[in-house]
Amino acid sequence: MKLKILICSFFPLILGAFLFIPKAHAVDDKYLKGRAIELANFSDDDIVVEPKMIYNFAPGKVNLPELITPNAKVVNLVNPRYSPASITAVFEAPKYLIEDQSNQLALYSFKRRVGDILADGGVVLAKEDIISPSIDTPAPTLGGNLIKITRVSLAEIEEFESVPYREKKSDDPEINKGVQKVTKIGKNGRERLLYRVRRENGKEVEKKLISREIVEKPQDQLVSVGTRPIITVRCRYNDIVSSAAAKYSVDANSLCTLMMKESNGNASSVNPDGYYGLFQYNGDFWASASAKAGYGGASWSDPTAQIYTTAYCFSHGLSNRW
Repeated sequence: MKLKILICSFFPLILGAFLFIPKAHAVDDKYLKGRAIELANFSDDDIVVEPKMIYNFAPGKVNLPELITPNAKVVNLVNPRYSPASITAVFEAPKYLIEDQSNQLALYSFKRRVGDILADGGVVLAKEDIISPSIDTPAPTLGGNLIKITRVSLAEIEEFESVPYREKKSDDPEINKGVQKVTKIGKNGRERLLYRVRRENGKEVEKKLISREIVEKPQDQLVSVGTRPIITVRCRYNDIVSSAAAKYSVDANSLCTLMMKESNGNASSVNPDGYYGLFQYNGDFWASASAKAGYGGASWSDPTAQIYTTAYCFSHGLSNRW
């Protein structure tokens, strides 16, 4: 009987409290939100957002939304005037879309700056990475809440190139004219090229040469070029004629033709009119020409002296003597 009387006594009070809750809620909503912000412990670098207020009338149960975004702050408020009811404030973190190379992910954060938003989401950045907007951009100015990350890598790579050898030619009077002989085989060298390569999102966008170094020098190829004239006409003392013609750069065949015409190749030939030897010199001309050719005092019957002296005369415009 006492229990029934007790229940009947408190029932009007409990009913009255529930009946007046909507009115009290409307009056104190601003106060409750302010109190929730105080209890949420936002830091100086956080964006303070307006909470969603959830009023719960079943003791011990909080009727929160089924889905609360990551990083959301939930504050339970207890107001003695509403007992046994409870009030919950939910702060939803702003959502950002992160485009990281070809990947996209959603990130929720209260942070004010782009760099802090990424750090809050555990996104690790390298020093060279490009962030758009920049990491110092305030979050409220983000257009569409899109943050784009371009991954940048810098690397130095080596490449090697062949350095071609040079071919050096030299005249060789011991080799027939028109013939070339390799006396030393050339060898290519190697050059080391150092490049600085920049890649963005794995794609090479710049390759800059920063140094080059010869690591192995090329070795010249040596070629002997024959200058010894080839004799194709009737002649004598061919080797001497070829050497003399090569020395003075004259035609060996012309020397041979003149020799055979004047003496038929007889070094001791004597003409009664006073002409001697292979090319039929007279005494005065022989003495003068042989001295200029380096054979001064040589006998006119010396085939070597006559052939070299005649080659000298040919090379110095004296061929009209014959």
